[in-house]
Amino acid sequence: MRVKLVNSGLERPANTTTYSDGDVISAAGAAGTMLKFSGLAMFSDRVNPCGGLITQAVLVKDSASDALEADLYLFSEEFAIAADNAAFAPTFEQMQSLVGVIPFPEADEVAGTNAAFNVQMGLRVAATDTLYGVLVARNAYVPTSGEEIQVSLGVIRNLNT
Repeated sequence: MRVKLVNSGLERPANTTTYSDGDVISAAGAAGTMLKFSGLAMFSDRVNPCGGLITQAVLVKDSASDALEADLYLFSEEFAIAADNAAFAPTFEQMQSLVGVIPFPEADEVAGTNAAFNVQMGLRVAATDTLYGVLVARNAYVPTSGEEIQVSLGVIRNLNT
């Protein structure tokens, strides 16, 4: 079984404004833009994309500031979201394209570095070739100004296609 890793990331705005539970974490200057995970279901031995299954997810940030707890909402459709540090409030229509939510409990600091991470294994989230994500804070989180956050999704090919 091969696992393919697909990354998407953001650089936060240059501020240290505290996030509340339910606030969107998004890129500086990209208000309303979702994370994009492309090529989830495309494997090198296939001409056409096939379905896949997300089995793992990793969140890495370049700061060991207060521990971030967050959820990654994954959608099959792209739509405008709230700006950074505003409440995540999707409509009923937008929620109909939800394919899964990946929780990232408190990120662990990497000793001797300015980095923190969280790894989630044993996931079973269906994936099409492209998914769109929204990172939502789940705690009162004081970020580092301009901090970078990357999310990697590990997907295995749907062997039935």
